Amino acid sequence: MQTTTSIPDLKQFRISTTEELNKCRQDKGTFYNYYLATKEVLDNWPYGRKFNILEQIPEKSHKIFIKAACLYMLNQAVDEVEFTNDYLFIRKRRF
Repeated sequence: MQTTTSIPDLKQFRISTTEELNKCRQDKGTFYNYYLATKEVLDNWPYGRKFNILEQIPEKSHKIFIKAACLYMLNQAVDEVEFTNDYLFIRKRRF
Protein backbone atom coordinates (compact mmCIF):
# COMPACT_ATOMS: atom_id res chain seq x y z
CA MET A 1 0.00 0.00 0.00
CA GLN A 2 1.41 3.34 -1.03
CA THR A 3 1.00 6.37 1.20
CA THR A 4 0.94 9.88 -0.11
CA THR A 5 2.14 12.89 1.74
CA SER A 6 0.64 16.20 0.85
CA ILE A 7 2.91 19.21 0.77
CA PRO A 8 1.53 22.00 2.96
CA ASP A 9 0.65 25.36 1.44
CA LEU A 10 2.97 27.52 3.53
CA LYS A 11 2.42 30.51 1.24
CA GLN A 12 -0.96 31.02 2.92
CA PHE A 13 0.83 32.18 6.09
CA ARG A 14 2.84 35.03 4.53
CA ILE A 15 2.29 38.64 5.52
CA SER A 16 0.12 39.91 2.69
CA THR A 17 -1.37 43.21 3.85
CA THR A 18 -0.01 46.43 5.31
CA GLU A 19 -2.39 46.00 8.23
CA GLU A 20 -0.98 42.58 9.02
CA LEU A 21 2.58 43.91 8.66
CA ASN A 22 1.88 46.74 11.10
CA LYS A 23 0.28 44.32 13.56
CA CYS A 24 3.39 42.11 13.47
CA ARG A 25 5.72 45.10 13.89
CA GLN A 26 3.77 46.36 16.90
CA ASP A 27 3.58 42.99 18.69
CA LYS A 28 5.99 42.99 21.64
CA GLY A 29 4.86 39.65 23.05
CA THR A 30 4.97 36.09 21.72
CA PHE A 31 5.39 37.05 18.08
CA TYR A 32 8.22 39.47 18.84
CA ASN A 33 10.11 36.81 20.82
CA TYR A 34 9.62 34.30 18.01
CA TYR A 35 10.79 36.92 15.50
CA LEU A 36 13.99 37.48 17.51
CA ALA A 37 14.69 33.74 17.55
CA THR A 38 14.02 33.52 13.80
CA LYS A 39 16.30 36.50 13.19
CA GLU A 40 19.13 34.85 15.10
CA VAL A 41 18.80 31.62 13.13
CA LEU A 42 18.63 33.35 9.75
CA ASP A 43 21.40 35.82 10.58
CA ASN A 44 23.68 32.85 11.25
CA TRP A 45 22.46 30.66 8.39
CA PRO A 46 25.30 30.01 5.89
CA TYR A 47 25.20 31.81 2.55
CA GLY A 48 24.23 29.64 -0.39
CA ARG A 49 22.59 26.96 1.74
CA LYS A 50 18.82 26.45 1.67
CA PHE A 51 16.88 26.49 4.92
CA ASN A 52 14.33 23.63 4.71
CA ILE A 53 11.27 24.81 6.61
CA LEU A 54 9.59 21.39 6.74
CA GLU A 55 12.71 19.82 8.28
CA GLN A 56 13.72 22.68 10.57
CA ILE A 57 10.38 23.98 11.88
CA PRO A 58 7.69 21.92 13.66
CA GLU A 59 4.39 21.85 11.78
CA LYS A 60 2.57 23.62 14.62
CA SER A 61 4.96 26.59 14.22
CA HIS A 62 4.77 26.98 10.43
CA LYS A 63 2.38 29.94 10.55
CA ILE A 64 4.33 32.02 13.06
CA PHE A 65 7.65 31.12 11.44
CA ILE A 66 6.52 32.21 7.96
CA LYS A 67 5.26 35.52 9.36
CA ALA A 68 8.47 36.06 11.35
CA ALA A 69 10.60 35.20 8.31
CA CYS A 70 8.57 37.63 6.17
CA LEU A 71 9.24 40.41 8.67
CA TYR A 72 12.91 39.45 8.79
CA MET A 73 13.15 39.67 5.00
CA LEU A 74 11.45 43.05 4.93
CA ASN A 75 13.92 44.35 7.53
CA GLN A 76 17.01 43.03 5.71
CA ALA A 77 19.46 45.56 4.35
CA VAL A 78 22.66 43.52 4.08
CA ASP A 79 21.72 40.13 2.61
CA GLU A 80 19.29 38.85 0.05
CA VAL A 81 17.00 36.46 1.88
CA GLU A 82 13.98 35.02 0.07
CA PHE A 83 11.49 32.20 0.03
CA THR A 84 11.39 29.78 -2.86
CA ASN A 85 8.15 30.05 -4.84
CA ASP A 86 6.55 27.24 -2.84
CA TYR A 87 7.66 28.72 0.53
CA LEU A 88 9.25 25.41 1.54
CA PHE A 89 12.80 26.80 1.58
CA ILE A 90 14.59 30.05 2.35
CA ARG A 91 17.68 31.09 0.40
CA LYS A 92 20.28 33.50 1.69
CA ARG A 93 22.77 35.20 -0.60
CA ARG A 94 25.11 38.15 -0.37
CA PHE A 95 24.15 41.25 -2.31
